[in-house]
Amino acid sequence: MILAGSPIYVRDIAEVVDGIKETSSISRYNGKNGIGLLLKKQGDANAVDVSRLVREKFKLIEKDYTNSGVKFIIADDSTDSTIAAVNSVVFDLLLAVILVSLVMLLFLRSFRNSFIVIIAIPTSLVTAFAVMWLMGYTLNLMTLLAMSLIIGILVDDAVVVLENIQKHLDKGEDKQMAAMNGRLEIGFAALSITLVDVVVFLPILFLQVFVADMLKQFSIVVVTSTLTSLLVGFTLTPWLASRIGKREDLKPTNIFNKFLLLFEHQLENFTNWYGRKLEWVLNHKIIFTGVVLLLFLMTLGIMKQGIIGKELISTGDQGKFRMVLEFDKATSIHQNNLISQDIERYILQQPEVATLFSNIGGPSTGIGSLGVGSANKSELTIQLKAKEELKSLGHKKVPTETFMKKLREDLKSKFPSINYSMSSLGLIPRSAPIEITLSGSNQNLVMKAGNELKNAIEKIPGADNVRLSVEAGSAEYKVIPDNDKMQRLGLNMAYVGMNLRTAFTGNNDAKMTEKGVEYPIRIWLDEFKRQNYDDVQHLSIINLLGQNIEVSQFAHVEQDNSPSLLERKDRQPSVTLTSDALGSHLGQLLMMLLLILKKIHCQREFR
Repeated sequence: MILAGSPIYVRDIAEVVDGIKETSSISRYNGKNGIGLLLKKQGDANAVDVSRLVREKFKLIEKDYTNSGVKFIIADDSTDSTIAAVNSVVFDLLLAVILVSLVMLLFLRSFRNSFIVIIAIPTSLVTAFAVMWLMGYTLNLMTLLAMSLIIGILVDDAVVVLENIQKHLDKGEDKQMAAMNGRLEIGFAALSITLVDVVVFLPILFLQVFVADMLKQFSIVVVTSTLTSLLVGFTLTPWLASRIGKREDLKPTNIFNKFLLLFEHQLENFTNWYGRKLEWVLNHKIIFTGVVLLLFLMTLGIMKQGIIGKELISTGDQGKFRMVLEFDKATSIHQNNLISQDIERYILQQPEVATLFSNIGGPSTGIGSLGVGSANKSELTIQLKAKEELKSLGHKKVPTETFMKKLREDLKSKFPSINYSMSSLGLIPRSAPIEITLSGSNQNLVMKAGNELKNAIEKIPGADNVRLSVEAGSAEYKVIPDNDKMQRLGLNMAYVGMNLRTAFTGNNDAKMTEKGVEYPIRIWLDEFKRQNYDDVQHLSIINLLGQNIEVSQFAHVEQDNSPSLLERKDRQPSVTLTSDALGSHLGQLLMMLLLILKKIHCQREFR
């Protein structure tokens, strides 16, 4: 018997366990358990610099904890593809400069003129670097692509001016007079060539679409470098020609001169052949006009029939993709983990697979995801082997999308009753390319229309992972209290809600601090079957008078499936439909989608 005022310890009424928090997610790399870290840069930070500094910090931590065996493995780094793309463009840029110099050597027949061209190209690019620095731009994919593109444009002015100066030199004029006369004669032609390029790229600066910021840097680099090339063609090029220019009178005295003379002879033959063809075209204007119109109509037909796909930016084949496994909503994380392990083992057995990072417990903590975590979801990030590595193993490289389709079909046959959704990871990360939002005053009608549209889109070839943002949630119990009964029994809504929360999910408000470390204290009911209807109805709540009140005495308990979330657009209920494109161009998929929307609209009007 407990006397009034006697102390009652927690151990007298509860079981106290010093344990760990329930597992909410599990991370593995190539089948080995680990801790997954998702690092994101700040908005104004450079991704490549952040990646480099993080890698350096990882090395320092591994060195400090060598005895503990701590090791970091980079499962996925978005900057790898960025660095590879930038290095590729830089290589193409250098190769373009070399090839342009060789071409100039063949056509201008002079090492000196080729040297002048080589000097003119980087000089024209200097201004572009200065403008990029002033405007805060970086050496990214767009700016480097712009530089690679304008290599041919930069030499236009230099070649035109040099060719005319060389003509005057071959006539026997003095170097300075030849440079002056050659530049003056060709000045307006060089000016028109440059301005044509400028007026093509300048309007990009005034675009208002969402890609304007990305294309703006591209346009500024092109326009700046092109205008600088005009200045170089009018100043530096003739000045260098007036100093190192030389009359060229090629004689077959050596192998190189013989090669140049042979090339010039073949070029003359080609020019004569072209002249004869041009003469025929000019004498048969009607026939040639008909051929041009026919080609134009064929081009329109190709575009109209969708033979050539349309999309904003191709993701490219980076040999990497993401696969999300979605089990039944009642699946626990333990069951999810067991099945996911079997799937992982099967995937790692495929000769094409290099690495596999898996996150059990939903995409919210997975690599590069922003979704809502759930115990019935798993996310796998799969990196395929390079072509050279597969070739050394005796296997042929297949496109990533082909491998994705085959893998899904194999997994469906071996592990049915699981929803597999896949998306390739390209150079430019993107969300679902197709997104449609439906809204209306009636939630049920909006969901009905959304499901009709979803079922129609799923039949389109290439449409993959068609989802609605608002889905049926997991089975749940709703406790609907009666305010009048609660007041008679000495209960209120806040007190009942607090007790139900402690019974179902536990109370983590209390904290314990030990040696400077704060630990959460979770209080919840033991031996309480939260999924049993009778247990929920007979759950006891003590009122302020110390009386034992069951839930069934003041509330009605019913089983229901609430929506996974509530979405609104302009204060009206809405639902968003998203779809990926797998094995089909986005433009083709979009055309078929528009036809379906028009068909559904016509059917509703007919009704």
